[in-house]
Amino acid sequence: SAFTNYLVDECHGRAKHAGWWTDIKTGKPLERNKGEMLALIHSEVSEVLEGVRKNSMDDHITTRKSEEVELADVLIRVFDYAGGFNLDVGAALVEKMNYNRSSMGVKVSDEIRLEYIASSKYNGFITFTDMTHGVYKATISQ
Repeated sequence: SAFTNYLVDECHGRAKHAGWWTDIKTGKPLERNKGEMLALIHSEVSEVLEGVRKNSMDDHITTRKSEEVELADVLIRVFDYAGGFNLDVGAALVEKMNYNRSSMGVKVSDEIRLEYIASSKYNGFITFTDMTHGVYKATISQ
């Protein structure tokens, strides 16, 4: 999507401006290590889990839960990665969502199974309503 690509450009542009894509010795563009960058994304996901476990507010943005802020960090790192390696995640996201909708969309048997899982977990049930273009919306009822 155009908005996703905007976020990729914005996050990667800020990282470049901050010097993360420049060799500090030569001033030339730096070839980043994909494995290292993916490990950094993983470390942010681990920080999300820590925020969930502690159910704490963020240390820097004190009006937000750590879980939210760390998820934002995950997205920033993913978008920087995508921008740095020229990956069109905006189009890939739309294509993947369309694929999931057409090939793995919710079927009646899935709805029944999900209602059972939600009933056990949330003491309620999930219903699915058809929205525009065949997209499904999950609602948990108590």
